[in-house]
Amino acid sequence: RFASYALALGAAAFAIFGLTRSPLLDVDTISVKGVERTPEGLIAEIASHLKSQPLLELDTTAVEEEIVALPWVDHVSSNRSLDGTLTFVVTERPVVAAVAGGSGWLLVDTNGRVLERVVAVPPGVIAVDGLAWVLVAGEWVPDEALPGIEVAAAMPPGLAAAVSSVRLGGTPEVGVELVLKVGGIVVLGPTLDLNQKFV
Repeated sequence: RFASYALALGAAAFAIFGLTRSPLLDVDTISVKGVERTPEGLIAEIASHLKSQPLLELDTTAVEEEIVALPWVDHVSSNRSLDGTLTFVVTERPVVAAVAGGSGWLLVDTNGRVLERVVAVPPGVIAVDGLAWVLVAGEWVPDEALPGIEVAAAMPPGLAAAVSSVRLGGTPEVGVELVLKVGGIVVLGPTLDLNQKFV
């Protein structure tokens, strides 16, 4: 009786082991969620070599690192289901400002990551000028641009509606300036006590 039980358990373990490596439990479909600016097809192409691999033993670390290196991607996670679907859930970076970039503008997030190069500043996005850099998507703006981005990200909507652009003064003494749509310049100086300065 003991031998029978042992054989039965061994057979079950062997069957389960074989099932995890059978086409019944491999990656059949790659799905992408949460993207608006990053093409789904690009992420699916990056992960395409994972198709037909055993679902339960899948290591997606390298693929996730490659995905998060894309300009718009801030974070990515993955989950798998027994129907053979591997899903990548992406969180994209928000645009907080457009930094002058030579003949165009660089859309950037809060940390100064260049998301995209555009010809004109999109509606609702605050322009940061005074200094300019020639960069490509995926790169990071120099530290000199960060004060202007910080001001743009923290500015209340009511004030932002009255501001034509955030100007980088180029020196710590001048700091950051606000160019008003109605004319005139507000000198904010260093990015200290911004909430009080905005008031």
